[in-house]
Amino acid sequence: MKQWTEIIFILLFSFAISYLPVSAFEIIDFQSQAIKIELHKSYQGLMKANEIQVYEIDVDYKSAFQIALLQKRSDIDFEVVDADGNSLGFCDEHGIGKDERCIYELDTGKYYIVLEEMWEEFSPFHLKVEDVHEYAFY
Repeated sequence: MKQWTEIIFILLFSFAISYLPVSAFEIIDFQSQAIKIELHKSYQGLMKANEIQVYEIDVDYKSAFQIALLQKRSDIDFEVVDADGNSLGFCDEHGIGKDERCIYELDTGKYYIVLEEMWEEFSPFHLKVEDVHEYAFY
């Protein structure tokens, strides 16, 4: 019964927000064990209406929470924040290792996430990490 309640809520909510001028919200399949990662451009002058990118990353349970960011440019800084906006870690332009990968190890003891995407030309980027059951507005 709870599953149907969630589905109805999501459908109604999706219909309600479909009239917003900017696509600032994505619903990820809450049946899957996944983390929602939203990629935002911090420089609002470059933000277009539908430019928010959402990635659904498979979850593998490990002893630490790791986010690996494969940097494609040397001048991009990354910050990872939780659903409340608290900073969880920061990766500067130096990266870690020969492939410029930056890894965050966080003491949540829940998830292991690897995000390897081609980054766009502008920086900095802002990553927001939240559980799929939490819904955020921007």
